[in-house]
Amino acid sequence: MGSPSNAPVRRKLHLHNQRTGRLVAEQWSGRTDGAHQFFGVAAATYYVITFDHTGEYNGEVTTDIVVPPPPAP
Repeated sequence: MGSPSNAPVRRKLHLHNQRTGRLVAEQWSGRTDGAHQFFGVAAATYYVITFDHTGEYNGEVTTDIVVPPPPAP
């Protein structure tokens, strides 16, 4: 297995609560740019696991993604 070049690719993303490990959301990244954004998640710290469904590359984990609480009114 290799590691991808800097070309963005479409992959399935799994968002987990970092403290509990609970799966919070899943989605696919953008088809041509690899972009992604999760909406409607609670304030917490998360990690994202990305798997290469083609089997060409290794998966990737991004940790310590902090979603802050909304500002006070």
